Amino acid sequence: MQQTKPALQAGSEVWLVVPSKRYEKFVKGLIVQNMKESGTKVVAGLRIFAFYDMCAQILRRSSVSFKLIPESLRATVVGRAMSNLQKRGELQNLEPVAEFKGTYAALLELIDEFQRAGLSPLEVMTKVTDTAFNESRYVELARIYGEYWNELDDLGYIDSRRLAFKCREVLAQQDNNLKIDTIAFDGFDRFNKLQMGVFNELAPHADQLKIVFDYDESDPENVQYVWKGPNYKDLMESFASAEKRIFNKAMVAQAPIQCFRTVDRAFEMEHVVRLCKDAMVNEGVSGSDILVLVPSMRKYRASLETAFVDASLPYFIDDTVDLKSQPVLQFVLKLLRLHKDDYKRADLLSILRNVYFKAHAYDLSKEEIEKFIDLSYTKKIVEGPNAWVNLAYELNIKPKFKKLFEDLTPPQGHKTLTEMVAFCEDVLERAFDLEQMKTLAEDNPQAAWVVDRSLFELRNCLSSFVLEDSILHDDTKTDHISKYDFGAFEEKLLHAIERANFRRVETSLKPVTICSFDFAPNRLYKKVFIAGLVEGDFPRPKRNKGFVTQEEEKNWERFGVKIESLRSHPSFEMGLFQSLLDRATQQTLVSHPMWDQDGEEKLPSFILASEPNKFQIEELPPLIDGLEKPISVRSRIASLFNSGVREQINHPSLFDTTQELQDSISMLLARQEGQKTSRYNGFLEDLVNAGAMNVSLPEFFSASRLNDYGKCPFRYWVNHMLSINPIEEPELKLDTRDLGQAYHKVLEVFYQGIIENNICLNCADPAQLEERLGQAVEIGMKWLEENTNALGQDFWPFQKREMTFRIERFVSKELERMRKDKDGFTPLKCEASFGMDGALPLVLTDGKTSVKLRGKIDRIDAVGTNCPNHLPADQLMRGPLKVVDYKSSSAAISEKEAQYGRNIQLPVYALACSQVLFPGETVNTGNYLSITSGKSIGKLEFTKEKKDPDAPKLLDVTKEKILSFKKGMSKGNFSVRPNGSDVCKSCDHANICRIKELSAAVSSISEDSD
Repeated sequence: MQQTKPALQAGSEVWLVVPSKRYEKFVKGLIVQNMKESGTKVVAGLRIFAFYDMCAQILRRSSVSFKLIPESLRATVVGRAMSNLQKRGELQNLEPVAEFKGTYAALLELIDEFQRAGLSPLEVMTKVTDTAFNESRYVELARIYGEYWNELDDLGYIDSRRLAFKCREVLAQQDNNLKIDTIAFDGFDRFNKLQMGVFNELAPHADQLKIVFDYDESDPENVQYVWKGPNYKDLMESFASAEKRIFNKAMVAQAPIQCFRTVDRAFEMEHVVRLCKDAMVNEGVSGSDILVLVPSMRKYRASLETAFVDASLPYFIDDTVDLKSQPVLQFVLKLLRLHKDDYKRADLLSILRNVYFKAHAYDLSKEEIEKFIDLSYTKKIVEGPNAWVNLAYELNIKPKFKKLFEDLTPPQGHKTLTEMVAFCEDVLERAFDLEQMKTLAEDNPQAAWVVDRSLFELRNCLSSFVLEDSILHDDTKTDHISKYDFGAFEEKLLHAIERANFRRVETSLKPVTICSFDFAPNRLYKKVFIAGLVEGDFPRPKRNKGFVTQEEEKNWERFGVKIESLRSHPSFEMGLFQSLLDRATQQTLVSHPMWDQDGEEKLPSFILASEPNKFQIEELPPLIDGLEKPISVRSRIASLFNSGVREQINHPSLFDTTQELQDSISMLLARQEGQKTSRYNGFLEDLVNAGAMNVSLPEFFSASRLNDYGKCPFRYWVNHMLSINPIEEPELKLDTRDLGQAYHKVLEVFYQGIIENNICLNCADPAQLEERLGQAVEIGMKWLEENTNALGQDFWPFQKREMTFRIERFVSKELERMRKDKDGFTPLKCEASFGMDGALPLVLTDGKTSVKLRGKIDRIDAVGTNCPNHLPADQLMRGPLKVVDYKSSSAAISEKEAQYGRNIQLPVYALACSQVLFPGETVNTGNYLSITSGKSIGKLEFTKEKKDPDAPKLLDVTKEKILSFKKGMSKGNFSVRPNGSDVCKSCDHANICRIKELSAAVSSISEDSD
């Protein structure tokens, strides 16, 4: 600005050219700020352009017309170019990936590099064909570049970089009378060949051409910016006759650097905010003079916002808003794709309950919607418009839902993009309630702005499709008429939304600026915080895919085509880090977390490790500075709890906050230390002993209920004390529990008939058994049809045949096992109850603690046969007993499951047999039988002698386990303590369990522990 000031004062026209729109906005802000500080009211004659806007302005001044193709259509043009080459048989190497949209984007990167290098397709092809064989993929890539230009020419459009090519050509013409007083270029990290070419041709048309470049090869400090060296050399050669001036900025010593590390990103950001607040409150530093930098906003956003909101500091996250992540966009997309997914229950219900659904447009009340949802769960409606309309008919609201489904049904067949966009616009107009925007604006103006901007960007995506139709649709070329079915259109829309985003705006006065390393504003700040310096995050791993990698750049250079991506240079990120250090005038604070949020240990970046004297890192425990420099009342109270100084928090004004924080701080410390015996880990013994809590236990226990405690006490607490179970969505297929009941019903009927009629399975007529089994299957299937929605299933006849096959196979394998068994076995009792249906319970006691158990045994067998033709009556079937439990799955169940208390079903059944159902009888074995496979998946032997004579019997171990389970429950021990490594895999409560935080404690748990 100092260099252009004389020209402006003389009334000359001055152009200031910057590299991007973002930098243009930044420069304008600096100028406005400078004007306010100096009292200047007007700056006449100054025009600020981004580089390509300058090229467009030059063409307009030279009376050259042009049409600029939208950036969103360039990938489509690449696709058309590849299609042309494919039809001509000139696409062999890339043909396998020619249909992938990711290929188009990757090729665009390469095309951009060619254009930045100032190389036309003819120049690239000439260089490549001079040295490469004709079938080389590099020749093929050069062809695609040329065909891309040809396609643009056919359409009558140019892209932004061809704008610069065109500008260069126009400026080179001798009759061009373009005259500008002063042109200044600033803010460029480097000048690519294309820009340099424009500069060279522009020089004769300006009275003064000023290029500012922050690099001097003679300055030893510029070793960090060595990647600018070749570009600087090109600049000096291009303007060899130009006057060169070196403006040495005032020597400013690098601000002192302070480094720290703490537990995780949350505590790292809390400490950063603590230092920000201290600087603003005690040092008088304005928020606008503080810059907070992180390598990835995705990883740090939650921790940053939590810390700044808690500290009540004004802040501005200078980052893009991801369009597809916005709830309002997710609602719209779900609305548009309901038809494609056949109106799935979960999606339809979320639409009906969404605040943006225009229910009044369909005359639907909230009460009608809730009744509709409740009935759908009862009726197990999963999907299908006909099923939903029939359900609405039962509630007398059929016309309303019929109209909704008609509106949400897209046009059939293949349509143009414009026709598909019209459908989307109609859906938004009919089913999207814009009035909610007003309500949201009243409650939260900032959130309303985000919603409004999200919808604006969505409409931009849709309008770009209409523009694509108008540009690319050619009725004279049938192969260029693009029509889509709804699935293809939806995919295209999703792709457009994924690429769309918008930048946030400042909503506070003089806020602390927060951004990623790449977007750090090019200005000085009093304090700069550089966080997240861990290996893998910064420096970032080099990308090794696509057509513009370091390896590919070297290969192109061998053909004489020199392209070089700025960020691929090895020293770029080192230079970036150095520039970030130089942005602070008072202090730079560097930090990194020691652990990731998922518990993975993080290593400091090698940048820090390589200079230990410069970056002396101090480790800060959590909450350590909350006493001297709290960021909020909550922060101070939390630190007081942490330090044990509680007498300072008894002030009445702090009572509510203290009570609110006491539990959470105690929980934090318990989690941090991995305490097994903490009430935040389900260990409630202290509360029970103090009388503050009473554990109410049932009168009767079941084996499956005790299994839950044996697997993990916390699992028992959630399942049976809190009665929390995951809500399962209805499914079209039959419920697994219903199928299990049907299988049990069939086997009960079959074996009960065998028992009542005293039939010997070993010598019975196979035809008789087959007939009896068929009758049992018929009874079981009839029960299933009458008590479930089996008849409403499209595939019920096939499933019925499959179930019949499985039962027949199961019985066949049982008979085979019986014949192979040297002792034989005969069914004695089916569905044998204890503790229910009038039968006595099984009672286990050690004199102090008693447990009553109840249940139903699938089958009890007697060892031996029951055939009067073979044995005298007094010798019939009075051998040892065997208990059988049917299982739907076919996973093996080992004896260890019972020994460790994870699966005690068969031992409990054995105890019930010998003590309640058949007192005094011995139970030798127990079998788990899979109905699915027909095989035995587990066998327990209760009376077999152990190798170690002192080893306890399994039934004794089971009794001891059950009594210890009740004792643990009575005391209040419901801690997170999985019994074995596989227990967590089948648990429904992973979302609320703290097993990962307690991994150190849990790792010491052995399988045979209580």
